Amino acid sequence: MTNRLMYFRKAVLRASASAIVVSTGLVPMTAHAQDAAASEPQAEEQRAGGLGEIIVTARKRSENLQETPVAITAMNAEMLEAREVNNVAQVAKFAPNVNMSPVANISGSSATITAFIRGVGQTDFNITVDTGVGIYVDGVYVARSVGALLDMTDIADVQILRGPQGTLFGKNTIGGAIVVNSVQPQHEFDLKLEAATGRFNRADFKGMINVPLSDNLAMRAVASYETRDGYQKRLFDGGRQGNKDSFGGRIAFKWEPTDKLTVSLSGDINIRREEQTAISLLELQDQNVPLRFVDIPNSATTPGGPNRQIAAPSSMYFWNKIRVTDGSCGAPWGGFGVPGTLAPTGNPACASTRWITGDIDTTWAGGVNRSDFDLWGTNLTLDYDFGDFSLKSISAYRDQSSHMEYDFDGTPHTILRIASDIDVWQASQELQFTGSLMDGQVKFVLGGY
Repeated sequence: MTNRLMYFRKAVLRASASAIVVSTGLVPMTAHAQDAAASEPQAEEQRAGGLGEIIVTARKRSENLQETPVAITAMNAEMLEAREVNNVAQVAKFAPNVNMSPVANISGSSATITAFIRGVGQTDFNITVDTGVGIYVDGVYVARSVGALLDMTDIADVQILRGPQGTLFGKNTIGGAIVVNSVQPQHEFDLKLEAATGRFNRADFKGMINVPLSDNLAMRAVASYETRDGYQKRLFDGGRQGNKDSFGGRIAFKWEPTDKLTVSLSGDINIRREEQTAISLLELQDQNVPLRFVDIPNSATTPGGPNRQIAAPSSMYFWNKIRVTDGSCGAPWGGFGVPGTLAPTGNPACASTRWITGDIDTTWAGGVNRSDFDLWGTNLTLDYDFGDFSLKSISAYRDQSSHMEYDFDGTPHTILRIASDIDVWQASQELQFTGSLMDGQVKFVLGGY
């Protein structure tokens, strides 16, 4: 038995060695076959340096991405279309260290964005709060997160610049900057129509037309309408929320009276009439005291001393206990600071775990089901090329109005709700003077905003 086993092992080793030798001999033949099968355009591209040239404007000038000392993720129109990117938040799926949510925290509006780059950003959508990541559309800074969720309709490229970008983009870019450039009018006729449908009565329509009006003047117009029923059912009243009902449009003119001067004038609009965004109640904790004091780990001011404490109020406690005076809940309460009784889960008048559905497609939220948004803006850009120097002027105005309702307690009761009426306008003027000296060895940027 032992001799047979040894013989079997030697046979296996010989077979394995033979297989390795045969595989090694086949490798050059396979590689040669692949080289021979390579197409001529691919061979030309490899001889030219591999990938095609990617032009970015991260430093206020057009330059090769490979020569730009900035951490950039750039996507052109073809890449956006191939990946079916419909809004700026979806770009984050293809960029490292970037996280963007299409709805800001408790905003209730589908036109709001939360952007983080390398962990730096801002979750608050309030108009008095500056963002941590700057968003720029055709050179114009979008000052607030409300209205910053841009549709990717007729976009030339998107550039995500990671890290602090305050040197060239100013404040509110400590996390980075997102640069969006629209397709400019071209001197040839072009027409494009697109339609899509899907679940929940989805119907999307997009159209673009480009018309050369003269030898030096062109016009480009884009319009899109997207509608979809809400995917989340409201068990409280049988309604729905989380729908889509948005119209957007843009018209642009490009005039080149001389070889040196380019004048671009554009206007855009976005109108939304939607229900509030979807919300799911994941957890609800009631407590029998109005304030709970919680230790902060490792917060002792002296070695071996006690940790600092924070007071954690319970909104559910005040609903379930204080409102007992009108019989809305019925949980006993012994007075402020005196422990009471946890809210009975069987009482529908109480805020309790009975309102957790465990299904993201259903909710017990009973707040006002409304989210309206109106935005319009205009942009005038003058660009004069002196040769080694270039002067650009960007004049812009944007105006938006929105009314949002949001019920973020997830119960039929009026506990934690927010209503926002936001009216914001911004007027901006920027000058950029760029150029190079000493045969391109020195490049400079001067600007004012």
